[in-house]
Amino acid sequence: MKWHEKFTGPVTFGFTSDKFGEVKWQYGNQEKQWHQTWQPKRKDLVVLTKLSAADEKEVLDEMMIEVEKSNQLIKDRANAQARDRRADRVAAQN
Repeated sequence: MKWHEKFTGPVTFGFTSDKFGEVKWQYGNQEKQWHQTWQPKRKDLVVLTKLSAADEKEVLDEMMIEVEKSNQLIKDRANAQARDRRADRVAAQN
């Protein structure tokens, strides 16, 4: 697997769960996480902390709330850039 040039191994993150405390996790695809427009899905998150399957599901549910907020920001930025490009194209034609 290819890592980002600044790191020698997989990048792990911490998430503070309301119920389970500090949970370590990483993205399943270490390359995609560096793309500006990538929107991770539930299947892209890998929980590293040892939890039961039911507890892991609860943690992923909590994490997805935050991921969805981030994904919405990515969508909004991409849409704004597209609107600006279209406006520039119309202005250049006139």
